[in-house]
Amino acid sequence: MPCRSHWASLRFRHAYLTLSYSLMFAVRTPDYEVNRAFWFDGHYAGNKLYSDEFMVEITPPKADTGWSVRYRWGSSGQTIQQAVLSSDEQGRAVVSVAFASNQAPGIAGVLRFVISPLS
Repeated sequence: MPCRSHWASLRFRHAYLTLSYSLMFAVRTPDYEVNRAFWFDGHYAGNKLYSDEFMVEITPPKADTGWSVRYRWGSSGQTIQQAVLSSDEQGRAVVSVAFASNQAPGIAGVLRFVISPLS
């Protein structure tokens, strides 16, 4: 396993050292039962309220700038969203991303990501 100084030297040889990942985010309705029987009137058996892939790339701060974040939802035709985040006194930054389904029944909300250096 490379030593800590090896990783530090890589930081200066590469222009960009980023963390990129994607996650699948899905929300489903439960199967409802009333008096131990399925409730057929207006129930949605295992229906997906929301399902999409979220992709994000995070770049650590350089000099006096904040964390650089680029993100987008996979299935939307959106362009890539960008943000520069400022850090608090512990070095943490927060990015909030809204989501909403365009169908009934539907759901809307905000995913909140807290970005912090390893301790």
